[in-house]
Amino acid sequence: MKKVIILIDGENFRFKVEDILTLNKLNINKIDFSRIELDKLINQVFNVFKDLEIVEKRYYSAKIHSVKETESKSKELISLQRRLKKNLIKDFYLVTGFYFYFEKRDYFSERSIQLG
Repeated sequence: MKKVIILIDGENFRFKVEDILTLNKLNINKIDFSRIELDKLINQVFNVFKDLEIVEKRYYSAKIHSVKETESKSKELISLQRRLKKNLIKDFYLVTGFYFYFEKRDYFSERSIQLG
């Protein structure tokens, strides 16, 4: 049996989920991303590969810091990340980096450094 390590980039995964929801005409604002059953999804996908054994699952995410200028949005994102972490911690090894939001006029710009 071949051993497999699953590595998930949290931001790219979230964007792909949002793309799929949009393609299916579902409102992404009504979906609580922190409640996604990621372990169940992975097991369903890999269940067809009988010769593979998942030995480790890692979920990479950025650490979100509160920024005074965007405090409301920062608090919302921090809360989402905490709920997601609580959901994933039993099944995944979590790796966190740094993540900042900077406000520029009427949109948000992201800057991140992934550690791990």
